[in-house]
Amino acid sequence: MRLVISVIIRSHNPSHNLLMRFSQTSLLKRSTIPFSFCAILCLSVLVAFFFCHKGAKTLNPTKYLFHYSNIPPFHHSTLLLPFFHYSIIPFLILFPTFVIHLFVELEDIFTMNITESSSDHNLEEMTINELLVGINQEDQIVITAVNKVIPKIEILVKKIVDRFREGGRLFYIGAGTSGRLGILDASEIPPTFGVPYDVVIGLIAGGDTAIRKAVESAEDDYDQAWKDLQKYGINDKDTVVGIAASGRTPYVIGGVKEARKNGLLTACITCNPGSILEKEAEIPIVAIVGAEFVTGSTRMKSGTAQKLILNMITTTTMIKMGHIRGNKMVDMQLTNKKLIDRGTKMIMEELDINRRKAKKLLLKHGSVRKAILAYNKDI
Repeated sequence: MRLVISVIIRSHNPSHNLLMRFSQTSLLKRSTIPFSFCAILCLSVLVAFFFCHKGAKTLNPTKYLFHYSNIPPFHHSTLLLPFFHYSIIPFLILFPTFVIHLFVELEDIFTMNITESSSDHNLEEMTINELLVGINQEDQIVITAVNKVIPKIEILVKKIVDRFREGGRLFYIGAGTSGRLGILDASEIPPTFGVPYDVVIGLIAGGDTAIRKAVESAEDDYDQAWKDLQKYGINDKDTVVGIAASGRTPYVIGGVKEARKNGLLTACITCNPGSILEKEAEIPIVAIVGAEFVTGSTRMKSGTAQKLILNMITTTTMIKMGHIRGNKMVDMQLTNKKLIDRGTKMIMEELDINRRKAKKLLLKHGSVRKAILAYNKDI
């Protein structure tokens, strides 16, 4: 019954659309549903053939279902009727088994690991051009997949902004590629928007060593993420976003579950619908990009989708927090000559002053925003 209800409910959920799942995986080709149905049919036919061949006049298994009282012995002129009579009962007896099998497989389809399914490409036989074109064509799917989850991203960003205004922070937790993407996004926020490094924080299974080199079994530690988060004095104003393409990474699942249990806002970014991580997060963001070009290599489409979503989350949040003026990064850190030159041009355009004066203002006040405010105040 649970399987039936699960399949019915999920079939009405756009993110779990059965036809879409079939089109994105090769599971149908490996399904045993057609085989089991044919087995039941063949068994029923064999039973019917046996009784018809024996000419069992007294045995009428369908007399309670039909209005026939006598079954004639087996001969050519009355072949179809007795054959039907003797096959219907075994078929009806065995059919519930098939139905249960059907729902079990449908449940597997809905919860299967799409990111691990085969792409059905024979990559070894493709030319360099075919490989490049193929990868590029697969990447087009990512844009559509991300577009479909914008409503969920919007819900998350609104809640993050509210918490930021109360002094909250944003934490990313992940393993492997997912963890590195979180760290990449977090590390780019301070120089881009001029906020402290402890506003957006990325954590990876295995610690900083895992950024460059895989740490064996680190992602399998269910309790470690919550321990890592506690080192930052985490509280209910903070937000934890678990990043895992498969949605089944223990490090991420454990961290998200404990964070939610302790009253934090939780979300996840995954590419497999029906995953454990999706169920544990308050706001699940599931971008279904289908099988990877290289089977199981989630650094490809899944990673691209995750990076796009992370960009959207932090960029939109920082804009709503007032770190952009018009469309310019007025709070960026002046860490090199290129950025000093960019900041100088911003001030020249905003205040309509010459380059020399604009650069002097920028270097004196340390940011585009402060330079503009100081100049306007002096006027």
